[in-house]
Amino acid sequence: MRKLGETKLKLKSTVIAVFIASEENSAITGVGVDALVKDGLLNKLKGGPLYWIDTADKQPCIGTGGMIPWKLHVTGKLFHSGLPHKAINPLELAMEALKVIQTRFYKDFPPHPKEQVYGFETPSTMKPTQWSYPGGGINQIPGECTVSGDVRLTPFYNVTDVMKRLQEYVDDINENIEKLDTRGPVSKYVLPDENIRGRHVLSLHYLTLGRDDFRIFPLRWQRHKIKFGRLKCIFYLSIYKFISNLFSVLNKSLAAVISRLQMTML
Repeated sequence: MRKLGETKLKLKSTVIAVFIASEENSAITGVGVDALVKDGLLNKLKGGPLYWIDTADKQPCIGTGGMIPWKLHVTGKLFHSGLPHKAINPLELAMEALKVIQTRFYKDFPPHPKEQVYGFETPSTMKPTQWSYPGGGINQIPGECTVSGDVRLTPFYNVTDVMKRLQEYVDDINENIEKLDTRGPVSKYVLPDENIRGRHVLSLHYLTLGRDDFRIFPLRWQRHKIKFGRLKCIFYLSIYKFISNLFSVLNKSLAAVISRLQMTML
């Protein structure tokens, strides 16, 4: 960017750099890239191509694995744990459903051959990272629970296709809930006499971008295209890590100078 500014080259395309220093932030919304999108400052980039350029711990990194956050809310029937045949255990239901979802995901989105070419350390993944329920006594089967997690997708698969397929998995499970494996002789997900069926509701949030996803440390600059809404890929240059490393080096250097001065004074 500096070279372009100095030489004043006449380009056919406009080059725009987006600097974002809040990549690690997830608690405070409306800042960083979210604020840029809200204010329409990225609209002019929709024509692409765009590049996400980042820094690893030591080497430059182009490309990343975007995150698709998801929540699976499972509804069963609350009852005393001493009478489990009168309950629909949402914890068991969630575990069995998630097993089916993950199995189908890895079948539909297996490791891609190009991941080896571009140095990806992991393929696309779909897994749980959080589990919550309303609370209650240990002798109580809860009436609901929520499992949350993320999908880390390499850029060789389409985000929209993955989200659509995940919803299809859940819809199919709800329609055929009787076919899910159960846990023990009284475990069940349907109570016919009460006309109650266990149910899953999937919530998907659109692609969230981050750097620390696949830990790509290529030996050469490489190009990875990532779809983000109408954007073909993201041009993202992170300065956070660079500044952190710079201050770390300065602190160490300053400490060394002070130490030498103290030795000289002695």
